[in-house]
Amino acid sequence: MKVLQVSESDRIGGAGMAALRLNEVFNRNGIESTLLVSRRVSNETNIISPKSFLNKFIAKLTPHIYRFFGKRKFGTHKLTLNNRFSLPFFLNTLRKVDFQVLHLHWVNYGFVSIADLVSINKPIVWTLHDLWLFTAGCHHPELCEGFKGQCEACPLISTVNGQKYLSHQFQEKMTMLNALKDKMIITVPSNWMLENLRMSTLLKGFYAIRVPNMINTETFKPIPKNEAKLRLNLDPNSKFLVFGASNPLGDKHKGFEYVELLLKNEKYLGYKLLLFGKSVVNQNLIAPNRVIFFNEVKSDIDLALIYNSADVLLMPSSYESFGQVAAEGMACGIPVLCFKTSGLLDIVEHKKHGYLAEMGDIEDYSMGLDWILNQATESDFSVPCREKIVSEFSPEAICQQFNLIYESSILNAAEN
Repeated sequence: MKVLQVSESDRIGGAGMAALRLNEVFNRNGIESTLLVSRRVSNETNIISPKSFLNKFIAKLTPHIYRFFGKRKFGTHKLTLNNRFSLPFFLNTLRKVDFQVLHLHWVNYGFVSIADLVSINKPIVWTLHDLWLFTAGCHHPELCEGFKGQCEACPLISTVNGQKYLSHQFQEKMTMLNALKDKMIITVPSNWMLENLRMSTLLKGFYAIRVPNMINTETFKPIPKNEAKLRLNLDPNSKFLVFGASNPLGDKHKGFEYVELLLKNEKYLGYKLLLFGKSVVNQNLIAPNRVIFFNEVKSDIDLALIYNSADVLLMPSSYESFGQVAAEGMACGIPVLCFKTSGLLDIVEHKKHGYLAEMGDIEDYSMGLDWILNQATESDFSVPCREKIVSEFSPEAICQQFNLIYESSILNAAEN
């Protein structure tokens, strides 16, 4: 089986990380995989990226152009333009590489155009890491359900012209997607995303299936807390909570305000916070003396050490398409405190792997932390947390699912 995976980047954001990890695991488990990216960060093997100065320059400049014109057209950076033209580097690479299945991930900012996919004479699998493909242009619609219609009244746009442009973009995307209905299989990482997809106007007629994100259970595994703390130069006598994301402070949907409210609570003065992610330093925090910054962690081994140093993983997100951080933490045997929402419902079982608080209820969230800390003195969360991830999200389990999907897509293409 030869698969060409495509992602806008390999380590920038959760989608890029997911594609990179799949690429590595596929090649270890009998699937010949190559990852095609526009912007390359890692030094991993089996990755194709721009080599010439011109292609590198275009790849670096194009996202800025799309963000600029998107902001100018819609009045907000939260809406993304349809990709009308793919980068020449993407199209040229398709002509040179031998593959049986094209597997797309996050390919926005002008990297891949939906329109160009119609002419590709190979089956396509598209893994969605957010909801962009079935909205007019937003990646995370929050409480808006306009995608069930035609996104006629986008809450992100206030001008009359903006509404008109958005309607046009929705219809344009519908035309492009309809031409792919018989040659594309869509995968999503959670039941929450699958339910929304099936209720959408743009994708409700497509074949879609849930395949969770893969967790490297050999790297993310339990380690004695004192050992993990010492390897990170942390005080072995200190107690820690952990919170992190790709952009933990800049992305309001990650819910850092709830973490700060816990830090203000006198009940938790005995705990410090391990904070990891992009640009976490030089921020005005409520209790900076009780926060240990790790900034952007590029090593999964180091990330596993951070999880293992903590007693509880805090994840007060308003929504998660999957919940990668929760799954990684649980693979290390760490209980998760989160809200009862979206993709997290597939990962965390209430009072078995942690605590599911009512959405936005800080009192329930604080009660959940109390419950976990008290319960931890009587029972061990590590075994059920670890077992959940190994049985459902391990590399072997996910590889098997994708292999069946690839075989099905090839068979479907032959019949059509």
